[in-house]
Amino acid sequence: LENYADVATVVNLKMTNAYPIGESGYITGLSVENILRYNPDVIFVEAVSVNTYEDYVSTVNNIAKWLTNAGYEGQIIGVSFSVMGGASSIALLPILSTYVYGTADYSESSAWRDLVYYYNNFLGENYTVDSIKKTIIAPFIYNAESSVDVDPFSCLTSDSGKAKVSSIDTKLLVFGNANNDVFLDESDVRLIQNIVDGKSTWDKNKNPLADTNADGKITKEDVNLLKCFLEGKTSPMFYVNDLLETVKITFPLTGKIAIGGAMDADLLKILGKYYMITATLDGDYDESVYPGASKWTRLGSYPFDYEKVVSSGATVVMGQGGYVYDSTFDQKVKAGYSSFPIDQIKLHEARWINGIEGIAATITIGALMNCFDNEKYQEYLDYMDNINEILNKATSTIPAGSEKSYILLTSHSCKSPADLGMDTMSSGLENYADVATVVNLKMTNAYPIGESGYITGLSVENILRYNPDVIFVEAVSVNTYEDYVSTVNNIAKWLTNAGYTGKIIGTSFSVMGGASSISLLPILSTYVYGTDDYSEESAWQDLVYYYNNFLGGDYTVESIKKTINAPFIVV
Repeated sequence: LENYADVATVVNLKMTNAYPIGESGYITGLSVENILRYNPDVIFVEAVSVNTYEDYVSTVNNIAKWLTNAGYEGQIIGVSFSVMGGASSIALLPILSTYVYGTADYSESSAWRDLVYYYNNFLGENYTVDSIKKTIIAPFIYNAESSVDVDPFSCLTSDSGKAKVSSIDTKLLVFGNANNDVFLDESDVRLIQNIVDGKSTWDKNKNPLADTNADGKITKEDVNLLKCFLEGKTSPMFYVNDLLETVKITFPLTGKIAIGGAMDADLLKILGKYYMITATLDGDYDESVYPGASKWTRLGSYPFDYEKVVSSGATVVMGQGGYVYDSTFDQKVKAGYSSFPIDQIKLHEARWINGIEGIAATITIGALMNCFDNEKYQEYLDYMDNINEILNKATSTIPAGSEKSYILLTSHSCKSPADLGMDTMSSGLENYADVATVVNLKMTNAYPIGESGYITGLSVENILRYNPDVIFVEAVSVNTYEDYVSTVNNIAKWLTNAGYTGKIIGTSFSVMGGASSISLLPILSTYVYGTDDYSEESAWQDLVYYYNNFLGGDYTVESIKKTINAPFIVV
């Protein structure tokens, strides 16, 4: 009737004992050969009566070496008996689950954050992910080569950088993200190592980014280079930009940054890297929103001027793709890289190109800057996961072909009831971020597919003949809440006067079409799908959380409703 808690922990993982059932509890006097004859998938090695992290790791590793020297090729997981066999064993289940079953549904980084949460929230500790990993609390996978003592740049081959991807199904666009989640971690190392060892084959279409050094092959160098990333070593890194080009940078991106505009500044706030900004293309910045902006070097109008960037001291430039870069700048950066290296971030925060949207830009740039242990970045990933869950619940029961339809009107081209303009799903590769926002709501364009992007000169009758469930009216170039509401309401009147009885939702293009579009998804979800699974009040709280937590705002629900950040239903 009695078992130790460590056995209960493994049973909670839905695992079965490889040793014959019916044997009694605690068994001693077994040889390695006795153990290995049962061919377990996983061997847990518990360190008992260890007080320091060094003793803990040494104890596990010594036993693990006996097993691997005898030919064991399965997974060895080190744990401390004081945790695994005690009241806090529940804290280990998330991370052990990722070790045993992988990270398809739950990331390893999330598991570490849950472990930190347990000890900080319930036991009064003050751990970070990094600090808890250096304690006897933290389980670990034994790997005789867990650290790599190589020059990261020696992991490149003559073909590095030549690998291309034709499509991509992840928001972390970095070579080394083998499993297509939003983290670089040990699960990626294991996937690539299994390919190297011949235990699995590389599906280039499914996992194109497993090729860490982007040379078109999977070799030991890919494993070594990825380990260098995880150790934070200065390394060559390749990422995919929104034109599906393979771009090389020096990881992690450090030093001073030149930005293209306010959206870049917002993104760097999310990543906790705002302090790195030293220069910007011309533009007006509200000092209360962008503190210190008056001291940034002004670089003139776009595109970037190479000599001005060098003079500012910036070693990283970022901005809206083709708007801020041109071939002259690119050529000068390449020619001068050895004497003054400048790394370019070519990802759009306000476009949806080749299926790559602004959220992917934020996540990828965070990886290029090694933000994985940055608290704000982790909170952003959690926020994104929460929104995905909200949207999945709201849309999970909608049959294919029965999605709600929309029209997206933009105010700057709506001059009269006889002359309206709208943004549509382009038949090309590039769309504005506002279209991506609506697509994230799992809606379909009421206007015929195949029409090209931005369309003007339509009458109200042209619009209403497609009978959309929802019409979004975007206010463009409005600076005050009063102008925002007035702009939307004027256009809405043209629609209702012509007989439209569906739902009209007002939004601001500066939000809906920008890097902060993710913040609108919760409240828009309640407007479109109702509040059965998620309340409107919760949606407003999530909007406030985004602006206060990531962009330094000081809003309440009531105060944010009186800004252009807040969407509204036209009544």
